[in-house]
Amino acid sequence: MRYFPMPMALLLAVSFVCLVGVCITVSRRRWGRAAAFGIVGVLPVALVWCVGPEVMRYDRGRPACVGHQHMILLTLKMYAMDHQEAYPPDFRSIANTNYLEASLFICPSSGHRAGSLSNVNEWTDYAYVSGLTEVDPSGCVHLFCPPENHRGEGGMATFIDGHVEWLPAADFVRLTSTPSLFFGTTNEEVLADLQRRTKILYPTKQLPDKGRR
Repeated sequence: MRYFPMPMALLLAVSFVCLVGVCITVSRRRWGRAAAFGIVGVLPVALVWCVGPEVMRYDRGRPACVGHQHMILLTLKMYAMDHQEAYPPDFRSIANTNYLEASLFICPSSGHRAGSLSNVNEWTDYAYVSGLTEVDPSGCVHLFCPPENHRGEGGMATFIDGHVEWLPAADFVRLTSTPSLFFGTTNEEVLADLQRRTKILYPTKQLPDKGRR
C-alpha cells in the first residue's frame, strides 16, 4: 500500500486549499488574487510530482530493512538457545523455520526479488557473520545490509545485542574494515579469536530486479 509521508501530505493539502481559493476568486472575478492562489497551489504539486516517489521509497526502505533484520536476528537467537549458544553457520540453517518468509531476506530498498529459501545464501541482500556465539562481545556485528542496497548512501548493521544502526557510507566502510569496531572489542586476544573463527558470508549471486517501488 502506497502512502504519502507527512511533508508530502501537507504540501498536497496546501495545494488543495489554494486551488479552492482559485475557484472562489475566479467566481468573483478577482483575477490578481486568483493568479496568486494558482501559483502557490501549483508549486507544491510540482514539488510532489518531482520528488514524491523518491521520498516515499526512501521513507519506507530503511524502517522496513530494520524490521527484516530484527526478525532474522530473533530467529538466530532462537536457534542459539537450542544449540548451546552457538549461532547457525548460515541463513539456510534457519530458513526452514516457520518464523521467516523469503521476503525477509531482501532489503526493501534494493528492488531485488526473493528466491527459494533452500538457496537463500545465494540471493539474500544481507551479509551474515558466521561463527559467532551468544557470549561474544555485544557490540559485534552479526549481519548487515551493504550500502549498494540503499543507493550507496549508507548501510544498516545489526549487532549481537539486538540493536540495528544506520551508518552513512563512509562510517559503514570504516566499521566493516576495522576489526576492533566490527567485533566490538579492543582486547587483542578476543579479537584474534574472533578473526580466526568467524567469516563474513556474502550472497553469491542476485536474482533479477523486480523494479523499484
